[in-house]
Amino acid sequence: MNDSMSVRKRVIRARVQLLLKNPFFGYLASYLELREHESLYPTGTDGICLYYFPEKIDKLEDEEIEGVFAHEVMHLALGHLWRRGSRLKRLWNMAADYAINAILKDEFRLPEGILYEEEFENKSAEQIYNELLTEDSLSGREGETLDDHGVWSNTEEERGGDDIKRPDSGLGEALDKPAEANEANEDVELWKALDKPAEANEANEDVELWKERAIEAAAVARHQGMFPLGIARVVGELAYPSLNWRQLLHQYIKQRSSDDYDWMRPDK
Repeated sequence: MNDSMSVRKRVIRARVQLLLKNPFFGYLASYLELREHESLYPTGTDGICLYYFPEKIDKLEDEEIEGVFAHEVMHLALGHLWRRGSRLKRLWNMAADYAINAILKDEFRLPEGILYEEEFENKSAEQIYNELLTEDSLSGREGETLDDHGVWSNTEEERGGDDIKRPDSGLGEALDKPAEANEANEDVELWKALDKPAEANEANEDVELWKERAIEAAAVARHQGMFPLGIARVVGELAYPSLNWRQLLHQYIKQRSSDDYDWMRPDK
């Protein structure tokens, strides 16, 4: 069954099955245009299309196709495409997959060889990234990223190459910077980002758009009585996130500080 049209029928059927069996994921997948795409991976998404590589998809069972589609839409719901910032691309891709697969493993049948570690249960991609960053080598980590993260960027420069070595060869000099220094840089970037208007930040707009869609999808699934508890927890965190203490402090200082100074001599 290596015919392109027959594979497309399986892809369409998988999305329909998501709507019927897992409406939260099916609702989100319905926003994406299905499009063929040659890749080393079965699927990928850029937030607009759900790409699939017929040759790879054809090797998966129907339930596995549903699983990889759910994997894609969870990347969107959690904003992984836009949250990387200045982090190492390859390491961020791994962290995002670890986070997603830990959520989906009990709800879906996922292909063999995925990135999954019990120690990363109930952790965000950022938390997992920071833990991976402290490791001298990833050679002991088994599994590969499930999907094509190269389509996460709109620039050819970002799509080409990688910024760290593959897991089986260690991280080398790319991870020589201490984690403390990385966290300090993240604090600086956070304060800079907070000073930028939200409407000028397209990444923030995309994150908010998919957050709203995820909350809508949760309402649909809950209404149908088909909303898994594990997913409910994740969506609850999207709807009512715990604010970073640095962000709260920054907001407090901004509210309390005066910004109406000028060089005019005060009236007597």
